Amino acid sequence: MSTEGYVFAALIYWIFCFSMSRYSQHLEKRFNTGRTPH
Repeated sequence: MSTEGYVFAALIYWIFCFSMSRYSQHLEKRFNTGRTPH
């Protein structure tokens, strides 16, 4: 695998993790369970 391939895979992985993190924060605000995160 070339360096560009690794960079591309890392970029896709980072975008995926970042978007999932943002989405989970959005859901927490939306449902607002009131529980403190551990």
